[in-house]
Amino acid sequence: MILSCFAHKRLVGLTMRGGKFIGGSEMLKRFFAILIIGLLVSSAISQSRVSRQVVSEKRLARFLTFSKVPGSTVVSPDGRHLAYIANARGRYSVIIDGKEQSQYDEIVDSAPVFSPDGQHVAYVAGRNGKQFVVVDGREGQPYDGVARGAPIFSPDGLRTGYGVQTGRQQRVVVDGEEGRVFEGILNGSPVFSNDGKHVAYGAKMADKWVVVLDGREGKSYDGIAESLVFSPDSRRIAYTVGVNQRFMVVVDGKEQRTYEGVGAIIFSSNSQHVAYPASVGKKDFVVVDGKEGKYYDSIVDNTLAFSPDGKRVVFGGRRGEKVFIVVDGREGEEFDEILEGSPVFNPNSQHVACGVKEGNSWLVVTDGKRGKSYASVGSNTIVYSPDGNRLAYLVETDTGWRLVVNEVEGKSYETMILVPVFSPDSKHIAYGARKGQDRFVVVDGIEGKAFDSIWPNRLFFESPNQFRYTGAVGDTVYLVTEKLTVE
Repeated sequence: MILSCFAHKRLVGLTMRGGKFIGGSEMLKRFFAILIIGLLVSSAISQSRVSRQVVSEKRLARFLTFSKVPGSTVVSPDGRHLAYIANARGRYSVIIDGKEQSQYDEIVDSAPVFSPDGQHVAYVAGRNGKQFVVVDGREGQPYDGVARGAPIFSPDGLRTGYGVQTGRQQRVVVDGEEGRVFEGILNGSPVFSNDGKHVAYGAKMADKWVVVLDGREGKSYDGIAESLVFSPDSRRIAYTVGVNQRFMVVVDGKEQRTYEGVGAIIFSSNSQHVAYPASVGKKDFVVVDGKEGKYYDSIVDNTLAFSPDGKRVVFGGRRGEKVFIVVDGREGEEFDEILEGSPVFNPNSQHVACGVKEGNSWLVVTDGKRGKSYASVGSNTIVYSPDGNRLAYLVETDTGWRLVVNEVEGKSYETMILVPVFSPDSKHIAYGARKGQDRFVVVDGIEGKAFDSIWPNRLFFESPNQFRYTGAVGDTVYLVTEKLTVE
């Protein structure tokens, strides 16, 4: 969604917990209803016979079902750890891998937060009317309020940052060190660079907003959007600011042209290029490295992307009631709707696949070539193999859901529960499916052990022939590791 008009409510500050806040609401919230549906293996993946062997089945935790807070269970990004919040007669604690942590008057937010590498866990707790961050069991300084979503881990998991409030003053705390006091802190702050060496946040002072990068305050503006973005190499930063009722993108401190609306900013994977949707009047267009593209009635939300090599650009355009994919400036065939989670480049940047709706049917178009039509195509399920030679996605047919690999349909299941995952060598594909009350992982067409549930909504290949996932039987959760043998 492109910001269509300037409004302070879209450009202001930090929402604190428990009604304790200074500043306004968030600027640009996107809500994704992601359809997670599972898949099936096709003979197009491997012509050899594959056997499966459970290497280990480690018990992660046993739920205390009488005290577990509903909706609080979270699995670490690497799938190796599990945490949830327990309530014992009004005293709250976090249970990590079955081990109870300290009890508090409250645990704020719906679930604990794991670091991206899964090695650390944190949450916000309350005691005697004060709130504080707990990281790996260590309590931080107490404050009147701590920002929602706190703490924020750096991508390497080694640093933490969050906004806090004392009285009417707000500040950012990074690695336990307090920053200077401001009137307000931008929602979603702070933001870490990919290498974890740099940190940035938006702050309000004297009715103006500034970006603070590594402790240095930049130029002041009427407002700042929640769009602080570091480049993949961590050397560049871009964000959107408000100036005289208009929007402007600032890249590495250099101001670009102002527009009536600006959408989400993206960097190419090589960090050399930056792009974003923008609007003038009733027309939208894409700006790449400061150069405006062709005008359209609108740019379809969440479709703008660079190819993996950073040399190509794709997005969805709309003209009237029809949508189409634009690849390197060339418009494709018109359809009624673009599937969420597409278009998708393959790893070598040579091919583009996109799910589209035509009438009452859905299909996948690859490099302009139409695939077979289905009742549905699973959102966010289109995936290329690492070698770029295989394309997989989930479809709904008259008999159930199936995995399609290179246009070959697999076995039908009533429900899919895990999106497709290729092995690192591209020779195997795995997914989760449901049959009756049983949930299981399917690899190259072979169904594994049945569980009552499988978490999270993905599995992990540790090597070309070994993978892991988390399954539950009753109130007990297991970390399962399996090995594949090709005969």
